[in-house]
Amino acid sequence: MAKEIRVALIWHMHQPDYRDPVTGVHLLPWVRLHSIRGYTDLAHIAETYPHFHQTVNFSPVLLTQLCELSVNLDRDHFYLLSKKPPEELTESEKDFLLRHCFLINWDTHVRPHPRYHQLLMKRGTDVEGVDLEYVRARFTRSDYRDLVVLFNLAWCGFTLRNEPVVQSLIQKERGYTEEEKLTLLDLHSKTLKKVIGTHGTLAKDGIIELTCTPENHPILPLLIDSHVRPDHHPDTPEFKHPEDARRQLIRGLEIFEAVFGFRPRGMWPSEGSVSQDAVEMIQDIGLRWIAADEALLLEKSTGTKIPPNATMFKPWLVGNPDGPPLHCCFRNRGLSDD
Repeated sequence: MAKEIRVALIWHMHQPDYRDPVTGVHLLPWVRLHSIRGYTDLAHIAETYPHFHQTVNFSPVLLTQLCELSVNLDRDHFYLLSKKPPEELTESEKDFLLRHCFLINWDTHVRPHPRYHQLLMKRGTDVEGVDLEYVRARFTRSDYRDLVVLFNLAWCGFTLRNEPVVQSLIQKERGYTEEEKLTLLDLHSKTLKKVIGTHGTLAKDGIIELTCTPENHPILPLLIDSHVRPDHHPDTPEFKHPEDARRQLIRGLEIFEAVFGFRPRGMWPSEGSVSQDAVEMIQDIGLRWIAADEALLLEKSTGTKIPPNATMFKPWLVGNPDGPPLHCCFRNRGLSDD
């Protein structure tokens, strides 16, 4: 008989800040594209299996971008360009589409689809080595429209692929109309707008737990003191700003609370990186638990004895023993990475 094991799943949702600091335009589409894919799929799985509890960690910098795009998705440069009819595209915009509308795994999403693969071959597989002016002239209006639809279609996750509009576009394969393209992009917009609300509802219903990271995803131990590691280079100038680390922690919690309406109990420190000072700082602001990598526990273990799995993967009390209780869960790197 198979032995039952208990697995705690923590999903980390993070995207760097893709906004132009001057214009505020989102220069890369990954917040939107991961929203219509993994973020939506994970929420759907949680809704489908409500007794299978999971933890979802949102970085505040991702939440901020999600909120902005939920209000106005036209701030997404890729999205805005995708909406333009081919006859209105400038030469530089056509080059942009030729460069970027194949940014997806070719083996699973391009080569299996004859039309998408045909367009890739027409452009060339080495975008840096092709003459875009020559390629641009060879692409017809229908080519550009199909390229935009197929790129945005390929990024749709399993949940969206059950939508009738997506299924019909997949079956059609080529020769898309402007109306069909805009319908697909409108589905992207509607789906992104649901991400925060759906996860918030799942958390309030007790199906998932929501946590966050510090505001801008900093490596807390290095922000507190860059010389925290004993093997730091002696000639490296010391960078020591614990006040900024505390601000990042507090701002992260404030952003999370402003978005979801409650304060999280737990946190995934950026990259799972912690130090004694970082742990005590987290403890001081009132969080109840954090998670980190098992390598940190092994590094701090006395001597060379490795804690058995039964001990390693239980919550550990960490921080100042005189402070409020703070537990740390150490992830199994094999399960996480493999």
